Amino acid sequence: MGFTQEQAAEALGLNKGTVSRYEAAVTKISVAHTIAMCDTYGVDPKTKAHLIELARRADVRGWWNQYGGATAEWFLDYLALEADTAVLSNYESELIPGLFQTGEYAAEVTARMWPTSQPDEEGIRRRVDLRLDRQKAAFERPRPLTMWAFISEGALRRVVGGPQIMVAQLEHVLELAERPNIIVQVMPFERGAHAGMLSPFVLLEFPDPDIDPGVVYLEQRTSSLYLEGASDVTAYTLAIEHLRAGSLDPDQSVGLIRAIASDLARSDR
Repeated sequence: MGFTQEQAAEALGLNKGTVSRYEAAVTKISVAHTIAMCDTYGVDPKTKAHLIELARRADVRGWWNQYGGATAEWFLDYLALEADTAVLSNYESELIPGLFQTGEYAAEVTARMWPTSQPDEEGIRRRVDLRLDRQKAAFERPRPLTMWAFISEGALRRVVGGPQIMVAQLEHVLELAERPNIIVQVMPFERGAHAGMLSPFVLLEFPDPDIDPGVVYLEQRTSSLYLEGASDVTAYTLAIEHLRAGSLDPDQSVGLIRAIASDLARSDR
């Protein structure tokens, strides 16, 4: 049975404005009202339990809230979503993935990427701190994030911040690739055209896909975009499968990264 806002408000003993604000996510919903709405709408027990847990967690401040003003609000929203993610697949063409970046690499990228709103030294420091805290939150939580990183060879060969910073960055990627929850695959130049060429993207998958289907995250210079439609998620899932098949396997990828780091270190002598 469908409910109009007026019918829902009457059934719940609330006014229509409150229901409207709940539906528009303008007002945080209480656990009690979550339970009442689930019962009124006939939500199944599994989904009800999930929604109640979300309502409870809404009262807990995320670690990212301390960085308000240090980065765009839309990116803070993304971090809240990432905190709930079980498996993250990321394709990057120009950059080492943010979850892999060293502080020195991140500082250089932050200083160079925003010509119209370049942050001052304090702004750079706060953004780097956010990036490093994000990594801790993802990989040091009780159930660490599983990450599948697909990196274009170009991102590995682009010398950001000078040879020493870049060698340290590549060595850090190699260290991360040893973890069981982190898989790194390189898309080499020699493979030619491939499924990631349109743009970098992130595919987020959650613990219970029946309740939370995957979400695709696309980041732009001044905004971000979430794709949640079934056809969109399917298209990007297929792109991930093609990247997985077309990239070097994890062992070959580690070999190439090690070779690039070695060549760069020798050139700096």
